Amino acid sequence: MNNKILSPLYITFTSTLLLLLACISGSKQNPPPSVALQETNQDTLTREQTQQLSSVYAQRLTKAFAEDSGYITTPPGYFGGMYYNDKGKLVVQIIGDTLEGRCKIAEIVQSNDFEIDPVSHTYSQQELFRIMDEFNRRFVEADSQIKKNFSTAAVNTSQHRIDIHLIITNKNTEKEFRTKVMNSPAFHFVKTDYGLAPQDGVSEINGLYLRTEYPLYHTSTPQVKVTFYNRSNQKILVGNHYLVAYEENGRWKIVPNNYAATDVEYIVNLNNEHSFQAALLPDIHPNKPGRYRIYYTVSSDYNPSKHKYNLVADFRLSADRKECSRIPKSDIPAPNLNIRTMETENAGNELDENEDIIYAIAEQMPEFPGGEKAMFNYLQEKAKQAHAEEKGRVVVNFLIGKDGIVRQPEIARSVNNTLDQEAFQIIRNMPKWQPARQQGKPVVIKYTVPILFEPTK
Repeated sequence: MNNKILSPLYITFTSTLLLLLACISGSKQNPPPSVALQETNQDTLTREQTQQLSSVYAQRLTKAFAEDSGYITTPPGYFGGMYYNDKGKLVVQIIGDTLEGRCKIAEIVQSNDFEIDPVSHTYSQQELFRIMDEFNRRFVEADSQIKKNFSTAAVNTSQHRIDIHLIITNKNTEKEFRTKVMNSPAFHFVKTDYGLAPQDGVSEINGLYLRTEYPLYHTSTPQVKVTFYNRSNQKILVGNHYLVAYEENGRWKIVPNNYAATDVEYIVNLNNEHSFQAALLPDIHPNKPGRYRIYYTVSSDYNPSKHKYNLVADFRLSADRKECSRIPKSDIPAPNLNIRTMETENAGNELDENEDIIYAIAEQMPEFPGGEKAMFNYLQEKAKQAHAEEKGRVVVNFLIGKDGIVRQPEIARSVNNTLDQEAFQIIRNMPKWQPARQQGKPVVIKYTVPILFEPTK
């Protein structure tokens, strides 16, 4: 069992056991009538049935070891703790003589259908939580710089250790942590491999935009303000998770950061925004001048699992303070005044049959022949054929009609006249799409794509 603990948390062994039991059992159940050592072949049970049965055994242990308060404060010396394995079966940690310990546990739970985890020179669950309590107490008084480099601490019962996750993990940071916070043999420092960021993503699509407050910041900037703009015709779900990446040799690499975040969803209505601060942590790892990017995923409130959009906001870091001071703020997308919302349509407003509503998001989005991957391959291949003399990314808006034909391309983000005209031709020559559908009927939709041009090598 891995119990994730975000600093600073103050938990006790007893409260964690009760929480574990509550999560597994789902509700308070009266244990079945006592019989002499019931035998049940858990191998024939489903995982859910095994969990239910194991939770009954755990409740019996808790009741046997708890004081009047209902909390386990002074368990017997042979009891080290308990958890559930990946099959949902109860595992009891026994300190010392496992045979004697098993007999005592079997007598209490009235069954032999549990496993024993012998604790000899390793840490029991009880000991790990005592160490964790002491760690939490000391961490409050820790140096602020160490706290900045700290991500999470987790009691890893099955491995008999406490996993420590730092943003930057190496011999120096581990030594500093053990010296200035706490040094325990139970600590295991986990090195995070941040790796590559997703190589896809757009800054604007179908009325959805992601922007940093400024397009340029100084390398010492601790955090940047990022804003998501909803200019579509639907409510959009957003959360707290984001990634920061930097460009190196044409590839985007994730910047080390504390990416642990609470899963909270926010609804952003039409023509509303949602802002958050993306940490750059220059005092933990110096950021070099160059191109950087924020990754942020949003989804349609109508169908979150199907309609997900990977948005990016590009910006640069510079070591020149004068250059940074002269940069104006990023453009704010204009409010959407022309697109009919689904709420308005569903309210029963009658529309002229000849009136074409332009949607930004529909129940069934349009599909390029072969799917989205085929579309980006088409754009990439056509951009190569243009034999561009310089690098640039042109963003194009266009309409996909009820018949699936592309119409009215317009430049949303320009590079220069040459690349803009090439982008126009690529969009105009697109094959026929499967049209978008709303309530089963084909509709007109506004679509946005980026086209990246690179010089021919």
